[in-house]
Amino acid sequence: MRSNCNAECGSSKTDVIVDKIVGGESTVDSSWGWAVSLQIYGSHICDGAIILPLYIVTAAHCVICPSEMIRNTKVVVGIDKLNQSSTSTAQVRSIVRAFAHPNYDSVSNANDIAVLRFYQPLDISYDRGTARLCIPRVVSTNIRDDYPVPNSALVAIG
Repeated sequence: MRSNCNAECGSSKTDVIVDKIVGGESTVDSSWGWAVSLQIYGSHICDGAIILPLYIVTAAHCVICPSEMIRNTKVVVGIDKLNQSSTSTAQVRSIVRAFAHPNYDSVSNANDIAVLRFYQPLDISYDRGTARLCIPRVVSTNIRDDYPVPNSALVAIG
């Protein structure tokens, strides 16, 4: 997949390989700039994605005990392999607030979504290789005007 360096969001900073999930593909630096690692004492526990410089989206099951998560979890951005402790582009942030969906059900996993807020914003810039996800702007009552059409391509990572 070719990168789009002029895109405001949702585009890798480098060309990436997009293939079937089975077997996966290795990443190259800055290929998925919105991907983050939630870590407790340096160990990866969950993935997330940058939606704004102060916010990431993750799964609600990652936020089981918000007060403990805020104390012990760091958000690491700018690493391409989980065993990297740091890189020249790595950014580490502390969490100030955790917002799990109020109707999250841990049995069925319904509404398994949460938003985390940082103390300090991320530097989202081309030089750092970071990016944010695109969030649809729902302005129409016609769903076809605001969302991808059927059979659109989707890239999932994690």
